[in-house]
Amino acid sequence: MPTGPINFAADAIAGLLVKVLTPAAGTSVASTFLATGSCLTGTPVLVSGDANVASTPCASGLFSTAVTLPSGTGTRTIYFTQISSNGLTGSAALSVTLDQGPIFAILSPASGSSFQNGITITGTCEDALSIIVSGTGTVSSGTYTCSNGAFSIPLLYSANDGTKVITASQTNAGGQVTSITLSTIRASAPANPVLSISSPTANSIVGSSFLVSGACTAAYPVVISGDATGNTTSCSSGAFSATITPTAGDGAKVIRFTQTAVPGISGFVDLAVTVNTQGPTLTIASPAANSNFSTGYTLTGTCTNGLPITVAGTGTTSGGSYSCASSAYSIPIVYTANDEAKSVSISQTNALGYATTRTLSTNRVTPPATPVVAITSPAANATVGTTFTVTGTCSSNYSVVTSGNGTAAQAACSSGNFTASVTASAGDGVKNLTFTQTAAPGITGSANLQVTVTSAGPTLTLTGPANSSSAQVGITLAGACTNGLPITVSGSGTVSGGTYACSSGAYSIPVAYSDTDGAKSISVAQSNALGNTTTVTSNTTRNSDLWKTNPGLRYAPPTLVNPLEIGVATIAGRPGTGVYPTAVARGAYNSPTFDKT
Repeated sequence: MPTGPINFAADAIAGLLVKVLTPAAGTSVASTFLATGSCLTGTPVLVSGDANVASTPCASGLFSTAVTLPSGTGTRTIYFTQISSNGLTGSAALSVTLDQGPIFAILSPASGSSFQNGITITGTCEDALSIIVSGTGTVSSGTYTCSNGAFSIPLLYSANDGTKVITASQTNAGGQVTSITLSTIRASAPANPVLSISSPTANSIVGSSFLVSGACTAAYPVVISGDATGNTTSCSSGAFSATITPTAGDGAKVIRFTQTAVPGISGFVDLAVTVNTQGPTLTIASPAANSNFSTGYTLTGTCTNGLPITVAGTGTTSGGSYSCASSAYSIPIVYTANDEAKSVSISQTNALGYATTRTLSTNRVTPPATPVVAITSPAANATVGTTFTVTGTCSSNYSVVTSGNGTAAQAACSSGNFTASVTASAGDGVKNLTFTQTAAPGITGSANLQVTVTSAGPTLTLTGPANSSSAQVGITLAGACTNGLPITVSGSGTVSGGTYACSSGAYSIPVAYSDTDGAKSISVAQSNALGNTTTVTSNTTRNSDLWKTNPGLRYAPPTLVNPLEIGVATIAGRPGTGVYPTAVARGAYNSPTFDKT
């Protein structure tokens, strides 16, 4: 035990001396403790300070007195004093620590709990102090140990059911006691509760909330757990019912229903179900959304057998119930009046109340009149060229499409007329063409035209000049031609391009070369009424120095003043030979003057 100095004072002259013998200074004491000491015989000892004021006699040089401290833990100082007859004093002071008792508590079980054969008490305690267990409720009375500030003590009940009172306590060195009394109930073990499920049957398909009912053991609540939101329902007259909310997500679920008579004695039953919060299988296969129809259409798709299909919507007069056969349906839909968008809905609802609804929007469009197409030119069985023009009458607002033995083309119908340029398919002969207008799908009008195509052009040949020959300023084109058809001369090799006549099946056309020497290409062409053209080409060479390089032809080339109009050509001979003016017609040139020297 802790010790400390004893404070005292003495009056040596008077011979007064007070001394505390027990308890030692600093000792932990209870609220009432015994103090002893030495004193002057015959003079009473007065007790004061942190204690109830009292007086105790001093006999045979000793005193002994019970000291009572005020409540509250902490250090207390008590004074022991003697006063002589002449007023002299002697005193001693004692400092102690007031301790209210050990920290001790029972945490479990709860008071009033029921058990069969015994309990295990647990709680907090003060180390180094024994735990005393007693009471008529247990046959396990005795002394137990506090370890690391805690205890766990198994206790057996005394015989017979009923209330069992057990007391546990700790006492500290100062004699302070903390005692706790616990009352529990001994109850003989009941029978295990029995439960069964009457609805729904095992492995049923259920929705996101469903009702379960069954039999149970009266007096015990039914606790719901497993794959469901936990709750409790009562068992009344041997039956129970509860609305079950399964855990999130479709699929297999197992829900447990449990009754507990007493701890360790319970009964349960499991219910296996499949949660399905989806509606029936229902699709629309045809027609496509936003399709156009005149009076209605046939709605088709897949469905769930055994469930009626309900048709509704402001767009149809065919509302009602239809059957699903072999997982498919085909329902004729009749539009309501007026051209406009029409909405139709179909739905199926399963036994759990889940519905699938599909909606289709289409358009009621009154069909237009059939277009009328007629050919005005060329006449049927006419002979035409490979490319020719077709004209005719048509229904306004619709294009005219060409098909058949010709290049596919499209022509506008304007003010009830159309003009189409047609290129026939390869090869001469009979060609069949069709000219079609489409007002709407399935509503068309057309006209057929049969012609004979020939690709032959007019008769046109080139007999002179010889191909690849050379000339100084121009040439004369000659050959056979087709009477009545103009001859066109063109090409970069001449400045004499233009239109010439065919006379008696022949032509002779003088043409002047374009400037600069070199190769000159000049084309001669005739086109017939079918548009077929025959073209021949002259390929010659302009050589203004030909007179120098051709032996025996010593001459100066003429100079054309104006090859396109009547003019004068100046022909220069060798120096000193003179100048000879000669008249030149349009597109002609005069022969040179030869130097014969």
